Amino acid sequence: MAWITLEDQNIFKPILLKKIIRLNPNNINYTIEAVKPNKNLEIQEANDLFFVVNVNDFSVLKAFFLIWFFLTLMIYLITFDLYITLFTLPLLVFVVWGVAFNYLNPVQEIVLDRLNGTITYPKRFFYKTPHTVLFFEVQFFEKLDRFESTDSDRDRSQFLYLKHPSNKKKLNLATINIYDRKNDPFGSRLNEVMSFYIWYMDKNRPLPPGTAFDPYRKNDFDRRRDEGFLAPLYPSSIKTSEANSYQAKVKSDYIKNNNS
Repeated sequence: MAWITLEDQNIFKPILLKKIIRLNPNNINYTIEAVKPNKNLEIQEANDLFFVVNVNDFSVLKAFFLIWFFLTLMIYLITFDLYITLFTLPLLVFVVWGVAFNYLNPVQEIVLDRLNGTITYPKRFFYKTPHTVLFFEVQFFEKLDRFESTDSDRDRSQFLYLKHPSNKKKLNLATINIYDRKNDPFGSRLNEVMSFYIWYMDKNRPLPPGTAFDPYRKNDFDRRRDEGFLAPLYPSSIKTSEANSYQAKVKSDYIKNNNS
């Protein structure tokens, strides 16, 4: 695997994506069972007001801890010298610092506020507050990594992320392996994730598919009816139908009576 040349850098520039609901996000499976409060890398809340995802990831720290443990053990067994073994101490310090950071700064969440139209970036450093911006102002991007493979694309990735024009802080929403992308040339996974975020944040549309939202659909429908079934905030290339035929008829009759 090699770094790309300067001539090839244009290929890897981020592609700005329009806020359009392109695919039905059913395959993401936002089910009731998927909501697991106080669990790392899980959905914390999913209703008609908020959708919250914990992005606190310990997997890298676990990997470094295992590397430190086996490296230290191997060096000690070979040399039987405690002082030489201490050369692995910086790696352990890194692991301990990472664990302390994650435990002392545990609230690292992406927060979608449906009614107020905001998205909150998770905080990444000590004493840093989460960054909240208006959702309609953020921009979605799709980007290839900056590596090129000499033999296989299995190690390459494509990312979906968003950022606010006022700063350079990116929020990674989804990653897909390039090898998988070849088997899925339309990028369904990335489009489903983007479509979900846009669909959920369009408070003038019904809630997205998923059993996690079923208990809240009536309350959300009643709110939209009281507001007069306002026009959608973002365009869609698919139908975003009401949850059932009764709600669809109530909406249709309301619009017909108020437009006549």
